[in-house]
Amino acid sequence: MLQPKVLVSAPISEKYMYCFDAFVNGLKAIDYQNFEIILIADDVPKENKIKEKTEMLLNRLKNEGFTVVFIPWFEKARDRICGSHNKMREIVLEKDFGYLLTLDMDTIPPPDVIKKLLSHKKGVVSGLYFGQHEIDGQLMQVPFAWVFKSRENFWGRLRYLMPNEFSSGKLIELGMAGTGCVLVSKKILEKIKFHYDSGIDAADDRWFFYDCHRLGVQPYIDTDVICMHHWQARPFDWSQIKKEGKF
Repeated sequence: MLQPKVLVSAPISEKYMYCFDAFVNGLKAIDYQNFEIILIADDVPKENKIKEKTEMLLNRLKNEGFTVVFIPWFEKARDRICGSHNKMREIVLEKDFGYLLTLDMDTIPPPDVIKKLLSHKKGVVSGLYFGQHEIDGQLMQVPFAWVFKSRENFWGRLRYLMPNEFSSGKLIELGMAGTGCVLVSKKILEKIKFHYDSGIDAADDRWFFYDCHRLGVQPYIDTDVICMHHWQARPFDWSQIKKEGKF
């Protein structure tokens, strides 16, 4: 029986050149028979100061044999991220893919990521990865995954996964997660387009999961699928990007 065809995709940016080798090696290590990798790049204007660095990144990716498609350039990071995710969605809907696996350049999944996430036969399943968030004024390492602390109708108050949950190796009902490692079925993508609210300090990941719950789709996280997140070596600061109004 033919395995479902999966699009593996990530937004690419010159900001993540620091983890290029890890990203490429992670993609090449994926152990699954029926998948295609298509990466999404911004069509950076010639006058933009990052144009040269972006072209270097594109050339290196092409030399590694990867396919890259382009979206229009946006000044704000959230528009670029959201535009990339909607391009992935468009490719899945227009071609013969059954699923989309979204990744980030700094989030490296285990080789069996597709096999494990598909095995649950769910519409939306996330892998687990950790990063740094500010909580009560302190920077802490936390999972980029949240469950409901309380609910009213389809949404509610969220909390981070607790240590006994993220170390359980189990499939857990999810409130929301980052889009650094999420498997989404074509049937779900037919119903949900990526978007965000500029009045709330969140990217399109929050709204994707909000829409899942709004439509009665329960997302999950497989806590046995643990990704390496290269956030500690990041040469830029998201908080500074937000202060500059570029988020």
